[in-house]
Amino acid sequence: MNVASDQINFKAEDKTIKEVLFSSFRYRIPPFQRPYSWGRDHIEDFWNDLNTNNASYFIGSFVFNYEYYDDEDIIDVIDGQQRLLTITIFMAVLRDIAINLGHEKFGKIIERKNICDEDDDGNYSPRIIPGESSKEFFEDYIQFSKKNIKEVNLTKLKEEHKKIVHNYNYLKDQVEKDISKFSALDDKINSLKSF
Repeated sequence: MNVASDQINFKAEDKTIKEVLFSSFRYRIPPFQRPYSWGRDHIEDFWNDLNTNNASYFIGSFVFNYEYYDDEDIIDVIDGQQRLLTITIFMAVLRDIAINLGHEKFGKIIERKNICDEDDDGNYSPRIIPGESSKEFFEDYIQFSKKNIKEVNLTKLKEEHKKIVHNYNYLKDQVEKDISKFSALDDKINSLKSF
């Protein structure tokens, strides 16, 4: 393979999740990537990592392909899709809990800034485009919450979709336990904001 040296750019940077995921970029999981596969051990580790006392924590590296960015305004995820999708699931949990607590404004802010990308005309599109095997399910139940995830019949789901539902429910249970120590609504919302 003959590739000019100026065509490849490898650059490693330390960035926060906010700088990577909640920026103006949109990401796509390419068709060659495996389906969402994080199980109980992964999601428990993820939750424990969120609750570490360190001011910063290394969540792992991401590898992106910017090949289509100029034409499609999309960055392909080569490595890190499981983490990006799980972070999106977690943001959906925070959004849904805020709305259930009656703080719809904060829930919509989470959706508008962290889960979706809003264009200049006020149209929303998912910040992460999942692989084809989970795209419609992920958009309906996680990104846009068009359908209630609590009403899903698990026996009729593909394994990948079951994992999404189980991980959503696990994280929701953990966050609800965490904020249950507060009695005042403002304290609960501030706790959600701290995540």
